[in-house]
Amino acid sequence: MSRKQKYEYQSKLDLVNQVIREENCVHGLSKVHGLAKSQLQFWCKLHEHHGEKGLENMVVKRYTADEKLEIIRYYQASGLSLIDTC
Repeated sequence: MSRKQKYEYQSKLDLVNQVIREENCVHGLSKVHGLAKSQLQFWCKLHEHHGEKGLENMVVKRYTADEKLEIIRYYQASGLSLIDTC
């Protein structure tokens, strides 16, 4: 199984800006930089909807099995919706 490659914020922003300014096309840029065309299109959509902040790398919280079980028990006991529990 391959590991996902992380792209720096500035690299993503530079590529997206080239597409926006029509300096290069998505297909050409993705080929030159060795990334999937769909990935660059996704970054462009993120930028379109959320601005530059949408391109920042997100930190994903990882929960232990005990934490997950505690959350499930709280969800069942509280009667709250899943969204409210989150």
